Amino acid sequence: MLQNKLQQIPLYPLLFDVHYQSVLWGGNGFETYLNRKIPADQAPAGEAWEICDRPEISSHVENGALKGISLHDLLLFCGERLLGKRYKGNYRKFPVMIKWIDATRDNSLQVHPDEQACRKIGQNAEPKSELWYVYQSVPGSKIIASWQQECTKSLFFASLKHPENVLKYLKTHDSKPGDIFQIYPGCVHSIGAGNLIFEIQENSVTTFRITDWNRLDEQGNKRKLHVEESMQSIDFDFTKKAYRSLMAERHLPNKPYLLTAANSVFCVEEVLATTDFEADTTTLESFQLITTLDASMTVQCENREEVYVPQGRTVLLAAEQGKFRLHFDTHLIPGCRFLRTFLPENS
Repeated sequence: MLQNKLQQIPLYPLLFDVHYQSVLWGGNGFETYLNRKIPADQAPAGEAWEICDRPEISSHVENGALKGISLHDLLLFCGERLLGKRYKGNYRKFPVMIKWIDATRDNSLQVHPDEQACRKIGQNAEPKSELWYVYQSVPGSKIIASWQQECTKSLFFASLKHPENVLKYLKTHDSKPGDIFQIYPGCVHSIGAGNLIFEIQENSVTTFRITDWNRLDEQGNKRKLHVEESMQSIDFDFTKKAYRSLMAERHLPNKPYLLTAANSVFCVEEVLATTDFEADTTTLESFQLITTLDASMTVQCENREEVYVPQGRTVLLAAEQGKFRLHFDTHLIPGCRFLRTFLPENS
């Protein structure tokens, strides 16, 4: 039985298959910057789901003795061994999703609900917060996130008759590689054309489309909007900001820098590695997701085989893993950035 198998096999560094989503605004950024080969039936790929535990799509292990096992089954049968003591919820779904987003056209203007809005809306809506890491951007690329000037619900709703009028209320940022945006629930946002973004998010697919800029799809139809649900979800607090300012300390070699705000439902650290990086999963009492951004790496854990991780991929280290070492091809470039995602205390 699967349960017996999972109890007998120690959890080693796990890689998962990637699910690509073909969308009208997708491009070839995954091939160009991440050396990926996209299946023809999944092109143009706008999203790459790296870590996912959803009823419609579940990641499956692609390396080692557990190859073919779904992330959902790992969670179901390994529980605390996988997630750690910090996790206080049930074991029905993995708490975060990991994606790459390649936008060659402007995305729609969107919002995600918080828990209170979900209760009002129903429809199995789930709260959702996100962290965006701008990996690549072409000159002139934009990110829309949070408010430029104060706005009320009535003013915002009236402006939707002419979508271009909405922009005067919203903060438009010139995006640059390395920029960080924390998309809190209720934050009005859009990814502009020319951005390749790494995204960490709550495990939710609830997205409400405010406007799609009057565009037509390949069949000549307008995409469905969710104006009523959006108006119940938008946070009109002008003081909240999505952009996370860049600090000089962030670029100190081998020093973890926390990218997320204090009240986040997940934590994300960035590290610029110039030598091997060593840590211990038991210190944080949480699983750790390690994403290598600039080069391939190998992961070595105690009494486990070394695991090779290609550039741009994410490896899952179980909470029970213990000590581990990351080794990067630093002879190719001065330093390699990686991101580490884990649960905060009292999660």
